[in-house]
Amino acid sequence: MGYLDDYVIIVTGSSSGIGLTTATIALTEGDRVLGVDVSPAPESILKNVKFKFFQCDLCHKSAPDEIIEACTKAFGGRVDGLLNIAGVMDLNQSVDSVSDAMWERCIAINLTAPVKLMRAVIPIMRDQRSGSIVNVCSKAALSGAVSGVAYTASEHYIPFLFEVNMDLLGPPKTLLSGSSMKIFVATQYVQE
Repeated sequence: MGYLDDYVIIVTGSSSGIGLTTATIALTEGDRVLGVDVSPAPESILKNVKFKFFQCDLCHKSAPDEIIEACTKAFGGRVDGLLNIAGVMDLNQSVDSVSDAMWERCIAINLTAPVKLMRAVIPIMRDQRSGSIVNVCSKAALSGAVSGVAYTASEHYIPFLFEVNMDLLGPPKTLLSGSSMKIFVATQYVQE
């Protein structure tokens, strides 16, 4: 039995890096996990009977509703946790060289997708009278000297998204948790 035994948790970015590690730890603790990613899930995690996978692009307008539908189909109507971990980086570009497509993709996945997923799960959590949301961001949320302008701008707003919603959502205050990665993690972005 784990600390969070049998909770239902949605983890975005679950096919690699921090998302895969987080999903694996949650499964080890006995949770039921809906992994969400644009890339296929590794075979190793698919073998776990408490893991279900939903492949989608978080940029698509219908993604939040489809994710909730997949979670409901897999585990019933409960959502105990949402971990917004998925992210994309730019090419270390400055404002004069970043393309509109790169800017829009970074903002869509790193900032807009977490907002839309939060909006989708908060009513469920309110009805349950419990739940937790964790938005993971990189060091770019704290410093402008980490990556390019699109990535840094999108990551910078995540801690503020947490703060403003703590005030606006009202009780129960347990719905939101904030997280900022202040350590170096050799994800695929760093290795490429």
